[in-house]
Amino acid sequence: MPQLLKSPLFLRIVILTCLISVEIVCSQSFKLISELSVLEVHGTSTLHDWQVDAEKQRGMLKLDSSKSFSIKTLCMFIYSNALESGKSGMNKDMRKALKAEVYDTIDFNLLWVDSLEKITAQSYQIVGKGQMTIRGIRKLIPISFLLRRSENQVTLEGEKIVHMTDYNIEPPKALFGVIKTDDEIKIVFKSVFQSENL
Repeated sequence: MPQLLKSPLFLRIVILTCLISVEIVCSQSFKLISELSVLEVHGTSTLHDWQVDAEKQRGMLKLDSSKSFSIKTLCMFIYSNALESGKSGMNKDMRKALKAEVYDTIDFNLLWVDSLEKITAQSYQIVGKGQMTIRGIRKLIPISFLLRRSENQVTLEGEKIVHMTDYNIEPPKALFGVIKTDDEIKIVFKSVFQSENL
């Protein structure tokens, strides 16, 4: 037995096991809870303002606290066919514009963090860049949001201005162009993630 304890292979296995244990302790995975999360799309037109709500979404968040707090992974998926305006005609036009029968989700993936400012012991202001994909068109976008932690949950809150034409979406028109939707829309989100390490 003492001979085994001194073998290089045994020592490597022990070290690897310790490193994996540290990674598990320092990394925490979270799953987006659609029922608790809110994502709204706000827009304007020549007739009135409008709003669309995301009724179904999913996502994953991984945090790393090994040395200093950081985000390892953040990705979110909004289901195109579950965007609800409260008006059947607008829903139909919106899903057609998004090509929802082909591209069933609007995707966001955080690529890197430019700055992370600690606001309180459990909250951080995050500024970074991510990739947003709408109807198959990918764009690199800047984004900022507030991250708040509790024992088993993480909440992300923020808003982002997007232009429909950046994703080859023609702003809808009605009554032969008399009513026009503005190109600029605002996405407002409050995303709640639950720990998977329970």
